[in-house]
Amino acid sequence: ADLSQDQMYEGLEQAWPGFTTADLNSYYKDSDFAPEPSATQLATIEAANATGTATGSPPAVETPEPGVLVTRTAPYDVPRIYADTRAEGMWAAGYVTAEDRLFLMDVLRHTSEGSMAELLGPSAVPEDSTQLGVQDQSPQQLTNQMDALPRTMGAEGAQALSDMQQYVAGINAYIDLTRVDPAKLPAEYPALGTLPKTWTLADSAAIGVYLVGQFTVFGGQQ
Repeated sequence: ADLSQDQMYEGLEQAWPGFTTADLNSYYKDSDFAPEPSATQLATIEAANATGTATGSPPAVETPEPGVLVTRTAPYDVPRIYADTRAEGMWAAGYVTAEDRLFLMDVLRHTSEGSMAELLGPSAVPEDSTQLGVQDQSPQQLTNQMDALPRTMGAEGAQALSDMQQYVAGINAYIDLTRVDPAKLPAEYPALGTLPKTWTLADSAAIGVYLVGQFTVFGGQQ
């Protein structure tokens, strides 16, 4: 079955003022931390999702690489990640984000890099030109900024770079999976006759710059 979430978000706008903590579960999906489920609990999750999940949902239980467990519960299939190490947790975060939102991520990548014409054709050229007028750093410049984090930010910068490298690796693991099994591609790709390119550190940096700009210095029109 298909699952509409519109009322959660539209309803939240209408609930203010007067919104209280008691209303949280009405407008937000449950994403609490929870202990790693036992084998019996995993079987229960799989059985419940077999009948209650939405069309096109990822598996209820999966181990995309050793040391990583991802579970999802109906109806919204919010992922919970269990990992043996921080690095594996960051890898899994990239993997499930791509699994859930790959086309949206790709739209943000192309928008931030002024290359939406690659997805939509010549009609997107004016918007690409505008974007390149405000954000024109090259992929190499963005990569250099990421690589410089250990030098500019010390131990925290080194950890941030490692986290991002693992996150990007997880995204690419899912993209690689779609190349083996095209059924895992979001429907927008075959509709547009295109495929996702390999993800890079520069892509994530470009999106970060773009989103900071959208919510701060680009005129308040968000």
